[in-house]
Formats: sequence, structure tokens, C-alpha cells
Amino acid sequence: VIISTFEDFFLEREAIRKNTVRKLSDWCDQHNCVLEMVDLWEGVLRDQYTVITHGFYVPTLYFQEIDDADIVLVLLGEKYGSDVAEDTCAAEANVRPWMSRHRSQHNRYGSILELAAVYAAFIVGIDSNLPQNLTQPRVLTYMRDPSFIQGLPESMTKHFAQEGNRQTAKLEQLKTRL
Repeated sequence: VIISTFEDFFLEREAIRKNTVRKLSDWCDQHNCVLEMVDLWEGVLRDQYTVITHGFYVPTLYFQEIDDADIVLVLLGEKYGSDVAEDTCAAEANVRPWMSRHRSQHNRYGSILELAAVYAAFIVGIDSNLPQNLTQPRVLTYMRDPSFIQGLPESMTKHFAQEGNRQTAKLEQLKTRL
């Protein structure tokens, strides 16, 4: 499973699809393994983003995919993403007690990126409130060098712009935790 914000990792996700998946799939075929790459942003257009991220649809999909994952790749760059609405998360926390604990510890539920990364790295296979058959995935975290965007065409750099001081602080806290 690949976890990232939508806009600022389109180049990396495309590179993974073009350069890695075919080779990895061939290796898996030779070793009687099954490869299923899950990138929830694949095929999503920019004008569709707001529609599909309304409510708790995307985090729920991430949680379901992470439950079955052996490896989770978390991509972190300059963007944290918008916080999921407090009332939406509070309703979800009724069925996901770990979210309430997370909110108590960090004074927020967070963005889709934070919720999915925290779930993968610290909840699945560890939280006794979850089904015991869930095993903790191997979580790999890639933190892009901030100098990456220097030298990109100006038309692209808007996709990498930080969202503001509060979101940047939350992202830095998440990077530190991971």
C-alpha cells in the first residue's frame, strides 16, 4: 500500500508504477508470490479529489487495504493535507477506539495522510481492540529532500507548496513519529 498526499507525490507514484511494479511483479511470479500494489490516488483526477475525500471514504479504504498489507510505503514531502473534519472523525472513533487515543495524545485526529500512516505504523497488529488475525505490516517511510522542488518548472512547484505553518508543524511532528 502506498500512502501519500494527493498532489505532491504524483511524480514518485508514476515512477513506482513505471519502474518498479513490472520488475517486482516478475520477481513475485518467479517465486510464487502475489503482488497487489494499492495506490488509492491512482486514476483520480484533480477535479475529483474534493468529492472523494469528503467524509471518511478514503481513510476507510486505506484502513481496509492496510489490514491486508505486508508492506506499506509512506511518502512524506511538503504537504500534510487537510484535516479530516472533527465531527466526522468523532463519529468514526466510536467504532475505532484507537482514533480517540490518538486524538487525546496529539490533540487532533489529523489528515488522511496522518490517520493512514499512524494506523499502519502504530495500530495494526498492535492494538488489542482489533481482530487478532491482523499482522503488523512492514512500514517503510520515504521523506523527500526539500531541495527536490528547486529546479522544477514553475508550473509544477505549485503542487509542492506547503499549506501553512500549522499544517507544516503537524507534518514535522508526523515525520518525527515515523
